[in-house]
Amino acid sequence: MMLQHPGQVSASEEELRLAIQNKHLCHRMSSALDSVTVSGRPLEMSVTKAEVAPEEDERKKRRRERNKIAAAKCRNKKKEKTECLQKPPRSFQVQTTCLQAIDSKG
Repeated sequence: MMLQHPGQVSASEEELRLAIQNKHLCHRMSSALDSVTVSGRPLEMSVTKAEVAPEEDERKKRRRERNKIAAAKCRNKKKEKTECLQKPPRSFQVQTTCLQAIDSKG
């Protein structure tokens, strides 16, 4: 730990202080923007849903489709891995059976 002179603030403490101030400032600004209106409507409602919705819906649809494909790939990989892990014991069982048969004959 570094020794500090009285009244001296470390860089990390300064960064933390600034981060907290920025968070408070952003919170104040967002609450102030809630009360701002443009042409009789709140600011966030000034762009209609119809103008934004098709682009946003298309992006969501593409993202869901990619996620669906990725999930299917993941499930298939997991299934293949499980099958591969189950195969070696079966081959060992066959070898053991063969060795036992040879041993019982001899």
